Amino acid sequence: MRSLHATEWQIFKMLRFPNALPFIMAGVEVGIILSLLGAIVAEFVGAEAGLGMLIQSMNNTLDVAGQFSILFILSAIGLVLNKAAVFIGDRALFWDPARKAKKAEAKI
Repeated sequence: MRSLHATEWQIFKMLRFPNALPFIMAGVEVGIILSLLGAIVAEFVGAEAGLGMLIQSMNNTLDVAGQFSILFILSAIGLVLNKAAVFIGDRALFWDPARKAKKAEAKI
Protein backbone atom coordinates (compact mmCIF):
# COMPACT_ATOMS: atom_id res chain seq x y z
CA MET A 1 0.00 0.00 0.00
CA ARG A 2 2.93 2.32 0.59
CA SER A 3 4.13 1.68 -2.93
CA LEU A 4 0.75 3.01 -4.08
CA HIS A 5 1.24 6.11 -1.88
CA ALA A 6 -1.52 5.31 0.57
CA THR A 7 -1.83 7.59 3.59
CA GLU A 8 -1.48 6.27 7.13
CA TRP A 9 -5.25 6.55 7.60
CA GLN A 10 -5.90 4.51 4.44
CA ILE A 11 -3.44 1.85 5.56
CA PHE A 12 -5.14 1.67 8.95
CA LYS A 13 -8.67 1.63 7.52
CA MET A 14 -8.07 -0.86 4.72
CA LEU A 15 -5.35 -3.12 6.12
CA ARG A 16 -4.56 -2.91 9.83
CA PHE A 17 -8.05 -2.60 11.31
CA PRO A 18 -9.64 -5.41 9.23
CA ASN A 19 -6.65 -7.60 10.07
CA ALA A 20 -7.06 -6.91 13.81
CA LEU A 21 -10.87 -7.19 13.86
CA PRO A 22 -11.04 -10.99 14.52
CA PHE A 23 -8.85 -10.53 17.58
CA ILE A 24 -10.88 -7.54 18.76
CA MET A 25 -14.13 -9.48 18.47
CA ALA A 26 -12.65 -12.47 20.32
CA GLY A 27 -11.61 -10.10 23.10
CA VAL A 28 -15.10 -8.59 23.21
CA GLU A 29 -16.70 -12.03 23.55
CA VAL A 30 -14.40 -12.99 26.43
CA GLY A 31 -14.62 -9.54 28.02
CA ILE A 32 -18.41 -9.56 28.18
CA ILE A 33 -18.51 -12.75 30.22
CA LEU A 34 -15.61 -11.73 32.48
CA SER A 35 -17.18 -8.32 33.13
CA LEU A 36 -20.43 -10.00 34.18
CA LEU A 37 -18.52 -12.26 36.57
CA GLY A 38 -16.52 -9.32 37.90
CA ALA A 39 -19.66 -7.32 38.58
CA ILE A 40 -21.20 -10.19 40.55
CA VAL A 41 -18.03 -10.76 42.61
CA ALA A 42 -17.81 -7.02 43.31
CA GLU A 43 -21.41 -7.09 44.51
CA PHE A 44 -20.55 -10.02 46.78
CA VAL A 45 -17.79 -7.99 48.39
CA GLY A 46 -19.17 -4.53 48.91
CA ALA A 47 -22.53 -3.70 47.41
CA GLU A 48 -25.77 -2.75 49.11
CA ALA A 49 -27.94 -3.69 46.12
CA GLY A 50 -27.78 -5.91 43.06
CA LEU A 51 -27.98 -9.55 42.13
CA GLY A 52 -24.75 -10.49 43.92
CA MET A 53 -25.97 -8.99 47.18
CA LEU A 54 -29.30 -10.72 46.65
CA ILE A 55 -27.54 -14.08 46.30
CA GLN A 56 -25.64 -13.45 49.52
CA SER A 57 -28.77 -12.47 51.43
CA MET A 58 -30.53 -15.59 50.15
CA ASN A 59 -27.51 -17.62 51.23
CA ASN A 60 -27.89 -16.28 54.77
CA THR A 61 -31.57 -17.28 54.84
CA LEU A 62 -30.87 -20.66 53.17
CA ASP A 63 -33.17 -19.87 50.23
CA VAL A 64 -31.66 -22.29 47.70
CA ALA A 65 -34.50 -21.91 45.19
CA GLY A 66 -34.04 -18.14 45.22
CA GLN A 67 -30.30 -18.49 44.68
CA PHE A 68 -30.85 -20.74 41.69
CA SER A 69 -33.39 -18.33 40.26
CA ILE A 70 -30.82 -15.51 40.45
CA LEU A 71 -28.21 -17.79 38.85
CA PHE A 72 -30.70 -18.58 36.08
CA ILE A 73 -31.23 -14.85 35.47
CA LEU A 74 -27.47 -14.25 35.40
CA SER A 75 -26.92 -17.11 32.96
CA ALA A 76 -29.69 -15.75 30.71
CA ILE A 77 -28.06 -12.30 30.75
CA GLY A 78 -24.69 -13.85 29.91
CA LEU A 79 -26.13 -15.90 27.06
CA VAL A 80 -27.94 -12.92 25.56
CA LEU A 81 -24.84 -10.73 25.74
CA ASN A 82 -22.66 -13.49 24.29
CA LYS A 83 -25.09 -14.16 21.43
CA ALA A 84 -25.21 -10.43 20.69
CA ALA A 85 -21.40 -10.28 20.52
CA VAL A 86 -21.29 -13.35 18.25
CA PHE A 87 -24.01 -11.87 16.02
CA ILE A 88 -22.14 -8.58 15.69
CA GLY A 89 -18.91 -10.47 15.05
CA ASP A 90 -20.53 -12.57 12.34
CA ARG A 91 -21.86 -9.44 10.65
CA ALA A 92 -18.56 -7.58 10.91
CA LEU A 93 -16.40 -10.57 9.92
CA PHE A 94 -18.42 -12.05 7.08
CA TRP A 95 -15.17 -12.52 5.14
CA ASP A 96 -13.27 -14.42 7.86
CA PRO A 97 -12.56 -18.06 6.87
CA ALA A 98 -12.56 -19.21 10.51
CA ARG A 99 -16.12 -17.92 11.03
CA LYS A 100 -17.26 -19.56 7.80
CA ALA A 101 -15.76 -22.88 8.90
CA LYS A 102 -17.44 -22.61 12.31
CA LYS A 103 -20.81 -21.95 10.67
CA ALA A 104 -20.38 -24.88 8.29
CA GLU A 105 -19.41 -27.15 11.19
CA ALA A 106 -22.45 -26.02 13.20
CA LYS A 107 -24.82 -26.91 10.34
CA ILE A 108 -23.60 -30.51 10.26
